[in-house]
Amino acid sequence: MNLIFTILIFTGWRLAVIESAIKGTDTLSTATTVFVEDLKVKVTGDKQTFIVDMEKGRIITILENQNIYADTSLTEWAKMTKQIMEAMALPNPKSIRVIKRGKGPKIGGKTTTLYEVIVDGKSSQKLYVAEDLVAPEFESLENALSKIGSANSFLREMIADSLRKLTKGLVLKTVEVEGGVTYTSEIREIKSLKLPMAYFTPPKNYRRVSLEEFFRRMAIGQ
Repeated sequence: MNLIFTILIFTGWRLAVIESAIKGTDTLSTATTVFVEDLKVKVTGDKQTFIVDMEKGRIITILENQNIYADTSLTEWAKMTKQIMEAMALPNPKSIRVIKRGKGPKIGGKTTTLYEVIVDGKSSQKLYVAEDLVAPEFESLENALSKIGSANSFLREMIADSLRKLTKGLVLKTVEVEGGVTYTSEIREIKSLKLPMAYFTPPKNYRRVSLEEFFRRMAIGQ
């Protein structure tokens, strides 16, 4: 009898992202690596990792420094993030417009187009989009990212919906100024590669906890 062992490997993308906050001469930067395959997205940083499976409607959140994770539905995650927004008393925008402004600078050798986000009549963000970087996985990426953020997830989702009416390209850079701080998120590297299924599952030696316990441990473990 012949035994055939199969290792499931997908063709996907790896994106290297640098996020920074600048106020005066002070700069705080963090590096994030993003893996994308079909409808699966993994965002991994220093202490925390998110895995979003849009097809199954699940989100796995991992605390790397505590060896724990939570696995819940996107519906439950949305309820929890809504509670956080209400507790923080964050206002919901009444109107969002995305306007194409014209040619932007080259980023990572890619030609970009500048789009401006207008929230409740005021300029909110500048988006630099590579119009020729179009792939179904990139749309899954933006959909997943709009689910992850707790404080600004609703705003990001509305911006993404408005932007997709104008372009299907990949946002390479986002710039936002708030409270005297300039926040920037920029994709520095994009690489196509083969990804094993293990990339989108939590480590086997990590302990699963409830979503409530996860948020509690995240708050006290920073």
